[in-house]
Amino acid sequence: MAGGLIGSMRYANGMEKGPRRRYRYYKTDKRKEPEAEEDYTMEDFVAELVQQIEGKTQPDGSKEFPAKNCKDLKLAFPEIKDGLYHIDPNGQQRSDAFTVRCVFSGNSGAETCVEPSGMGLPEKEGDTLWWHKFEYPANSVQLEMLRMESGSVRQNFTFQCKRVQAHLRVIAADDVEMTAGKRSVLQVLHDTCSKSSDSWQDAAMEVDTPLKSRLPIADVGVFMDDVTNGEFTLQMGAVCFT
Repeated sequence: MAGGLIGSMRYANGMEKGPRRRYRYYKTDKRKEPEAEEDYTMEDFVAELVQQIEGKTQPDGSKEFPAKNCKDLKLAFPEIKDGLYHIDPNGQQRSDAFTVRCVFSGNSGAETCVEPSGMGLPEKEGDTLWWHKFEYPANSVQLEMLRMESGSVRQNFTFQCKRVQAHLRVIAADDVEMTAGKRSVLQVLHDTCSKSSDSWQDAAMEVDTPLKSRLPIADVGVFMDDVTNGEFTLQMGAVCFT
């Protein structure tokens, strides 16, 4: 699974916090900046004014002119390529815009994928359950706007295990616990963690649903029967709105 946030825990040698994903910002290249203030001409002023007007009426997904979502970018620029772009779903202020990956090459036409931005420190419940809370760059209003503009949403994650079985509890954004099964929105793609092993195994799970309030995944709880030897990592993928 490409991309995503990785959190790890190693109980043999203490707990490790997963690294935070870093983003590379793109900026518009429509206008060349004058090399010095005295080089700034009326032509530069007009070009800048045109750029400001075009950027506000037809945002290009740059840091200066974030779009509402990737679907709007595709409508405005039909030849646009997959990549990282800035969006501001609620359009309130540019300062709370964030970076997403836009996928235009798939069958959906345009997919807006929001990567997790962090993972909180594990919190223990009882003797064997460890909770991991995932954070996202979009606030609750922005996420709701993305849901309103989308028909479905999906997200997957991978649990890598060593001497730990994939006994998990997965909590949705609307606080519903999702249980894997044929009639559930949470599907197991594959699972080699069903038996404890001294070698690294993995289990991959996916949520793909029109129930848009389910995502993004908020918390994952991991049951640890053997806290002295077990090791695992959680790799949370992006939540993608179509």
